[in-house]
Amino acid sequence: MLRLIRNSAYRLTPAPLSLSFDKFYYNMLNFFLQELFLIFFNILAIFIFTNFNHYMLVSFSNNYNNCSFSANHFQVYRAKEVCECVKEAFPYISPTRVSSKYRNKLLGHERILNNIRELQKKIERTRFKREAVYDKPVEYYKALIQDTKNIKALNCGEYASLSYLSLKMNGVENCKLAKVVTGNGRNIDHTVVVAEGESENIILDAWLGVADTEKNMNALYNTKYADMFDLVPDEKVKFVPVKSVDIDENSLKQIKNIVPELYLTV
Repeated sequence: MLRLIRNSAYRLTPAPLSLSFDKFYYNMLNFFLQELFLIFFNILAIFIFTNFNHYMLVSFSNNYNNCSFSANHFQVYRAKEVCECVKEAFPYISPTRVSSKYRNKLLGHERILNNIRELQKKIERTRFKREAVYDKPVEYYKALIQDTKNIKALNCGEYASLSYLSLKMNGVENCKLAKVVTGNGRNIDHTVVVAEGESENIILDAWLGVADTEKNMNALYNTKYADMFDLVPDEKVKFVPVKSVDIDENSLKQIKNIVPELYLTV
């Protein structure tokens, strides 16, 4: 019993004052050190984030404004990106694509067909107006962009011209518009862009949303898209250059600010 009392008394006896003070100061010192470390790391994190963000903005700006790829190294995957870029920037209906792809399903739907015809007429009217500024690249491309956005419709000619513009904006010099004709010279009334690739010409057809080497595109036209162009089996096509609205460096600088969405980032 006495032993139990002594043990209880020992447990209830407060620690020496010096030991309590030492522990108190130790805890306070530890607390302040932790706070100092937190403040230091917060300041460091803010500094790193701010400078990293500035670096990324500068880097993106440089890529955005200076992104280009030499025609000698222009590849199919970049051509596909151009087609996607054009379609995203101008996500509108194409009357000729709808009528070509769904010609059988549209039979008897006069209301839809009338709407398609009306859009087609609007496109043709704007094309006719733009012919007056064919020798003025800035005015021409401004009109093309504005007309397309106003009508909210475009066909292969508009797709090809916008793809051509995007290529020029991204530093591709060796590219041109071309019409698609059959081996015997029949014009199938379709326009694309031909760009010089690393080892073979690359065809950009934003109207269809595809791009590939000339050989592969020829096969696609003759198989997957044969019905859309009324091609018979094994009927080859070729790409004949047509006149395009050339863009000099000075004109390009003015046009770049109108459609920055046609830039490709690295």
